This record gives sequence, C-alpha cells and structure tokens, in this order.
Amino acid sequence: MDGHEYTARFEAPNGKPILNAYPDPLTNGDPVTIGLGHTGPDVKQGEIWDTDRCWHAFYSDYAIATGAAIHVIGAGTWAKLNEPRRAVLIDLAFNIGAHRLSGFTHMLVAIRAGDWPEAAAQMLDSAYANQVKRRAQTNAKTLLTGEMP
Repeated sequence: MDGHEYTARFEAPNGKPILNAYPDPLTNGDPVTIGLGHTGPDVKQGEIWDTDRCWHAFYSDYAIATGAAIHVIGAGTWAKLNEPRRAVLIDLAFNIGAHRLSGFTHMLVAIRAGDWPEAAAQMLDSAYANQVKRRAQTNAKTLLTGEMP
C-alpha cells in the first residue's frame, strides 16, 4: 500500500468515490464535499461528478497535502521518515489542512525526535481524534509501528 491508497481507504472505504456532493457531517453544511474528500469553490451542493473527475481531484489534493506535510515537519525530518509515517502526515494534511496539522506541536516535536509512542499518544489526545476516531486510531498505530495497517 502506498500513501495514496492509505488516504483513499479513509475517503472511499468501499473503494469508490462519492459522486454526489454532500454537506460536511460536522457542520451539516460547508464545506461541501465530493469524490474522495474534495472540497473547495468548485464543489456545490447537489452537484454530481463522474469517477474520473473525482480521482483527478483526489490526486491533485493529495499532491498539495504532500507539500504541506513536508513543509510542516521540515524537509530534514521528512527525509528520515519511512513511507508509512510519511503517509500519516500526508493524511493529516489532507484531512485537516496544513494549518491544523502545524497545531499538533507536541506530536510534531515527538516525530522529529523519533519518539513514536509519544507521537501516537499526542495524536490520540486531540479534538481530531474525537472527531475521526477510527482514522485517528489507525494513524496513531501507523506512527507507532512504522508499518502500514
């Protein structure tokens, strides 16, 4: 499994993108989402996309999240991380954005130090973990073990 597949599992658990735009489950409104977690001004409530457009948006969003994750953790640390741990940081940037990821100060310090138990514990001790329980648990376990689930 590569990083794309790692995040796609959360965004399309049945392996297929959601073709109908839907409101955010937490706000019951904005941001409206479609495909594999795609949001933005190009997504309108009630809109329907084809599968190819959904996957194209996902890969574009994933590339942006990758750049954001590298920026937040730092290129030096990024170079030392294995693929599963990189996938977790990209998934976080994809799911909550670079700004919120940068707010995980203690987790990021632990990652930079290679303290995987502390990094996992810090992730689970967050509002994020309360909102996306299974996703956070999977991400924390992947950080801890350095292995894909």
